[in-house]
Amino acid sequence: MPTAGTITGRLRNIFSDQPLTAPLPYTTKAGGSGTWDDAATWTETVWSIPNTKGVDGTTWIDWNIVKTSRDIIANRDITLLGLISESGKLTMDGVTSMDPLNNPGTGTGQGLWITHYLKLNGVIDLQGESQLVQKRYGTYDGSGNFSTTQFSESIFNEASTGYIERDQQGKKNSFNYNYWSSPVTRQGAANNAPYKLPDVLKDGTNPGTPININFVDGAYSADTPNGLNPIKITSRWIWTYNAVTNGDPWYNYYQWKNVGKRV
Repeated sequence: MPTAGTITGRLRNIFSDQPLTAPLPYTTKAGGSGTWDDAATWTETVWSIPNTKGVDGTTWIDWNIVKTSRDIIANRDITLLGLISESGKLTMDGVTSMDPLNNPGTGTGQGLWITHYLKLNGVIDLQGESQLVQKRYGTYDGSGNFSTTQFSESIFNEASTGYIERDQQGKKNSFNYNYWSSPVTRQGAANNAPYKLPDVLKDGTNPGTPININFVDGAYSADTPNGLNPIKITSRWIWTYNAVTNGDPWYNYYQWKNVGKRV
């Protein structure tokens, strides 16, 4: 007898072999391009598109594993247990403010949440205010507290050969700082390999064809007319924070170090 609250499922009146169509993992068709929510993007169309609502029509399936080998555009938030990017570009669609000098950090974007495992041999393009997050799966309560039963953190496969492209806007002013996190490494190099700032930071005025930045000296070199090609950044105000992690962080605040473009 089934216990209370369970449903017993049995296959009836099936007398021939059936195709093994369970997507383990979900795979895309090779080559070409498509959108995430287009069934033609995926190899098996008899099943729901990954990270969509379940059979009850309300609960989102957040534990799919996906293997991609084509260009895909996602115009909504995506949550996956695992993403194996073999080739192609996954674009998280978004737009930035049309006035980045006065309204930096505004616009639209999508969230890509990988809860367990990411291997990236292709490209992830985070457009606008889109973000990639690798974090254990869980939920937030009404007070903003995060609860999870997942044992380990989300893993990034260090053998990955792809890269993430991020278009970031900053405020162009000699009296304002912009904070950027360090990338893992420069494109095409082994993960965690040394790099210099010009290797990873480009002029993305035209996101489709990023070009080298003109690094210069001088305290006020940022205060130049708009429309320079390439843009100009002064090395004088490029600093990194090397404070120790123990003790009072304010006590160690003096440990900023000027690195210019020599990072």
